[in-house]
Amino acid sequence: MFAEGTLVMYGSEGVCRVVRVGESPFDSAPAGRLYYTLEPLFSSGTIFAPLDVPVIIRPLMTRQEADELIDSIKHMDTPESVSREPKSAESLYRRYMSGYEPASLLALIRCIHHKNKGSRKPYNQTDERYFHRAQALLYGELSVVLGIPVEEVEDYIRARVES
Repeated sequence: MFAEGTLVMYGSEGVCRVVRVGESPFDSAPAGRLYYTLEPLFSSGTIFAPLDVPVIIRPLMTRQEADELIDSIKHMDTPESVSREPKSAESLYRRYMSGYEPASLLALIRCIHHKNKGSRKPYNQTDERYFHRAQALLYGELSVVLGIPVEEVEDYIRARVES
């Protein structure tokens, strides 16, 4: 269980702060059932997540893990080849996104970038959607862990990879 005030990664919502752990504020919820009350850092709203339902919620990576992930870019193999057919590509993209793990999100970003490298055409809608979603999740987490604004994460990565 995560304590109040803890920052966590919550599935496709990204970085959230645990505001409260307790019963639901809704009358229709079963008595005694515990929920996380989460506030996303990079979007608005409140999330009520039951503790007894398997959802992807995990602690943020550490700064050391973030730097190791970024440093690993230098040694990564060429990304997996992806079909130009959006439905086939989407199946692969879903697999990368399924666990919302930093290494998988990075691999997805690299995969889509590599697929479209050298192309004069803009990304198709599927590539665009998954690329930006993976980037938002990964860069949001890196921003918090590294203590820099989201807008500076790409420059941080580039500088670290080039050094």
